[in-house]
Amino acid sequence: MKEIKVTFMMVDLDDTTMEIWYDQPVNGRANHYGREVYGDRLWYELTDEYIRICPFPDDVEFIICDKEFNVIVQESNNLAEYPERFVSLNDQIKKEWEILSPKYPDVKRDGWHKWILSFAPGKLDSTTESNWLDFDRTVIETNILHTFKRLGHTYHFIRHKFQHAGCPAIFYEYFISTDFQVKSGPYLDFLGYQWENIDNENNNI
Repeated sequence: MKEIKVTFMMVDLDDTTMEIWYDQPVNGRANHYGREVYGDRLWYELTDEYIRICPFPDDVEFIICDKEFNVIVQESNNLAEYPERFVSLNDQIKKEWEILSPKYPDVKRDGWHKWILSFAPGKLDSTTESNWLDFDRTVIETNILHTFKRLGHTYHFIRHKFQHAGCPAIFYEYFISTDFQVKSGPYLDFLGYQWENIDNENNNI
């Protein structure tokens, strides 16, 4: 059986159903491998552009390691031999948020656009509306609400408090970020908006 020691790199930005992993670099170059985020979590061969080619045969065993290549667990595409799959980053985020979210019951994925546009000065053209929604805002406060570690990497649940530049509206956005992207982004996952009951929200930090 062939063994490949791998550590986690990222969720593919172009194909969010797949994680990208890499092995120990040789002469500064590492090989990359794909692993499904959902379903059977099968391992895939990749092109240089991270496009999946085909699943690895069952006799290839992947040794999952932390970022220092310390061994954590092993699995392969042989689901009969390895029925318990190592948790994906997406599933880990979901589990952490299920524990944390009762403290923030007013966080919603939908409805914010309609609410913020209610402050707009009349009907906007598409460009002005895009700016109103996404750019005419200033971060006035950032809070780290929760932190967890996975394979030696640190991830944060963060909350940005925004003041809208074109109206009195104040609102929150909730995200997942890596340790070095708390304020700058891009973010790993978007959790939702909050624009109701925000005066009482600081009690939940």
